[in-house]
Amino acid sequence: MTKCIVTYRYHGEANYDSRMPESPCCSIGVVVEFRKGQFGIKRKGGVRMNDVIGIAWFKDEPTYRRALGIFADSENMPSTYEDWKALVGRQCEEIKRGGNIALRADIDPETFTDWCIVHGFPTNSQGRIAFVNHVELEYLKTGKGIIID
Repeated sequence: MTKCIVTYRYHGEANYDSRMPESPCCSIGVVVEFRKGQFGIKRKGGVRMNDVIGIAWFKDEPTYRRALGIFADSENMPSTYEDWKALVGRQCEEIKRGGNIALRADIDPETFTDWCIVHGFPTNSQGRIAFVNHVELEYLKTGKGIIID
Protein backbone atom coordinates (compact mmCIF):
# COMPACT_ATOMS: atom_id res chain seq x y z
CA MET A 1 0.00 0.00 0.00
CA THR A 2 1.38 3.43 -0.91
CA LYS A 3 0.99 6.49 1.24
CA CYS A 4 -1.98 8.81 1.06
CA ILE A 5 -1.85 12.07 -0.83
CA VAL A 6 -5.26 13.70 -0.89
CA THR A 7 -6.03 17.24 -1.96
CA TYR A 8 -9.47 18.61 -1.23
CA ARG A 9 -10.83 21.69 -2.95
CA TYR A 10 -13.92 23.59 -1.95
CA HIS A 11 -15.47 25.90 -4.54
CA GLY A 12 -12.40 25.50 -6.72
CA GLU A 13 -9.89 26.74 -4.14
CA ALA A 14 -7.45 24.26 -2.65
CA ASN A 15 -7.67 25.00 1.04
CA TYR A 16 -6.23 21.80 2.45
CA ASP A 17 -3.56 19.51 1.14
CA SER A 18 -3.26 16.37 3.22
CA ARG A 19 0.15 14.91 2.60
CA MET A 20 0.48 12.55 5.49
CA PRO A 21 3.26 10.07 4.68
CA GLU A 22 2.82 8.42 8.08
CA SER A 23 -0.83 7.59 7.38
CA PRO A 24 -1.42 4.95 4.70
CA CYS A 25 -5.13 5.75 4.38
CA CYS A 26 -5.52 5.01 0.69
CA SER A 27 -3.51 3.42 -2.05
CA ILE A 28 -3.39 6.17 -4.67
CA GLY A 29 -3.45 9.95 -4.79
CA VAL A 30 -6.94 11.37 -5.07
CA VAL A 31 -8.19 14.87 -5.72
CA VAL A 32 -11.70 15.45 -4.46
CA GLU A 33 -13.39 18.63 -5.59
CA PHE A 34 -16.57 20.00 -4.05
CA ARG A 35 -18.60 22.82 -5.54
CA LYS A 36 -22.20 23.63 -4.93
CA GLY A 37 -23.96 20.80 -6.75
CA GLN A 38 -20.80 19.23 -8.19
CA PHE A 39 -18.29 16.58 -7.21
CA GLY A 40 -15.33 15.07 -8.98
CA ILE A 41 -12.53 12.62 -8.31
CA LYS A 42 -9.30 12.73 -10.25
CA ARG A 43 -6.63 10.10 -9.72
CA LYS A 44 -2.88 10.42 -9.95
CA GLY A 45 -0.93 7.34 -10.97
CA GLY A 46 -2.31 3.85 -11.42
CA VAL A 47 -5.88 3.04 -10.48
CA ARG A 48 -6.63 -0.06 -8.46
CA MET A 49 -10.04 -1.45 -7.77
CA ASN A 50 -11.53 -1.35 -4.29
CA ASP A 51 -9.82 1.72 -2.91
CA VAL A 52 -11.60 2.92 0.23
CA ILE A 53 -12.86 6.49 -0.03
CA GLY A 54 -14.50 7.96 3.06
CA ILE A 55 -17.48 10.27 2.96
CA ALA A 56 -18.32 12.64 5.82
CA TRP A 57 -21.79 11.41 6.84
CA PHE A 58 -24.68 12.96 8.76
CA LYS A 59 -27.35 10.53 9.93
CA ASP A 60 -30.33 12.89 9.70
CA GLU A 61 -31.46 16.47 9.17
CA PRO A 62 -31.20 17.60 12.83
CA THR A 63 -27.62 16.28 12.99
CA TYR A 64 -26.77 18.08 9.75
CA ARG A 65 -28.23 21.37 11.03
CA ARG A 66 -26.28 21.06 14.31
CA ALA A 67 -23.12 20.30 12.33
CA LEU A 68 -23.58 23.40 10.18
CA GLY A 69 -23.84 25.37 13.41
CA ILE A 70 -20.37 24.27 14.58
CA PHE A 71 -18.50 24.27 11.26
CA ALA A 72 -16.36 27.37 10.82
CA ASP A 73 -16.85 27.06 7.04
CA SER A 74 -20.53 26.10 6.89
CA GLU A 75 -20.97 28.46 3.93
CA ASN A 76 -19.03 25.91 1.86
CA MET A 77 -21.48 23.13 2.70
CA PRO A 78 -24.82 22.51 0.99
CA SER A 79 -27.40 24.67 2.74
CA THR A 80 -29.93 21.88 3.36
CA TYR A 81 -29.80 18.24 4.33
CA GLU A 82 -31.63 17.34 1.11
CA ASP A 83 -28.98 19.13 -0.96
CA TRP A 84 -26.26 17.35 1.02
CA LYS A 85 -27.93 13.96 0.41
CA ALA A 86 -28.11 14.68 -3.32
CA LEU A 87 -24.41 15.63 -3.39
CA VAL A 88 -23.42 12.53 -1.42
CA GLY A 89 -25.52 10.36 -3.72
CA ARG A 90 -23.56 11.65 -6.70
CA GLN A 91 -20.26 11.18 -4.84
CA CYS A 92 -21.09 7.58 -3.96
CA GLU A 93 -22.14 6.74 -7.50
CA GLU A 94 -18.88 8.12 -8.88
CA ILE A 95 -16.83 6.26 -6.27
CA LYS A 96 -18.62 2.98 -6.98
CA ARG A 97 -18.50 3.52 -10.75
CA GLY A 98 -14.72 3.59 -10.38
CA GLY A 99 -14.83 0.19 -8.67
CA ASN A 100 -14.07 1.65 -5.26
CA ILE A 101 -15.64 1.39 -1.83
CA ALA A 102 -17.52 4.32 -0.28
CA LEU A 103 -17.15 4.32 3.50
CA ARG A 104 -19.35 6.27 5.92
CA ALA A 105 -17.50 8.54 8.33
CA ASP A 106 -20.34 9.44 10.70
CA ILE A 107 -19.96 12.94 12.11
CA ASP A 108 -21.73 13.69 15.36
CA PRO A 109 -21.37 17.45 15.95
CA GLU A 110 -20.68 17.21 19.68
CA THR A 111 -18.08 14.44 19.53
CA PHE A 112 -16.58 15.85 16.31
CA THR A 113 -15.76 19.12 18.07
CA ASP A 114 -14.02 17.19 20.85
CA TRP A 115 -12.16 15.03 18.29
CA CYS A 116 -10.91 18.15 16.48
CA ILE A 117 -9.68 19.73 19.72
CA VAL A 118 -7.84 16.57 20.81
CA HIS A 119 -6.20 16.15 17.38
CA GLY A 120 -5.42 19.84 16.81
CA PHE A 121 -7.78 20.53 13.91
CA PRO A 122 -10.25 23.37 13.41
CA THR A 123 -13.92 22.48 12.97
CA ASN A 124 -13.84 23.14 9.25
CA SER A 125 -12.89 21.23 6.10
CA GLN A 126 -9.48 20.41 7.55
CA GLY A 127 -11.07 18.77 10.57
CA ARG A 128 -13.62 16.91 8.46
CA ILE A 129 -10.92 15.64 6.11
CA ALA A 130 -8.69 14.53 8.97
CA PHE A 131 -11.63 12.77 10.63
CA VAL A 132 -12.60 10.99 7.41
CA ASN A 133 -8.97 9.95 6.90
CA HIS A 134 -8.95 8.60 10.46
CA VAL A 135 -12.10 6.54 9.78
CA GLU A 136 -10.58 5.20 6.54
CA LEU A 137 -7.40 4.16 8.34
CA GLU A 138 -9.37 2.44 11.11
CA TYR A 139 -11.36 0.55 8.47
CA LEU A 140 -8.17 -0.58 6.76
CA LYS A 141 -6.73 -1.73 10.11
CA THR A 142 -9.79 -3.45 11.53
CA GLY A 143 -12.27 -4.02 8.70
CA LYS A 144 -14.90 -2.32 10.84
CA GLY A 145 -17.00 0.39 9.26
CA ILE A 146 -20.19 1.04 7.34
CA ILE A 147 -19.95 0.65 3.59
CA ILE A 148 -22.36 2.81 1.61
CA ASP A 149 -24.41 0.65 -0.76
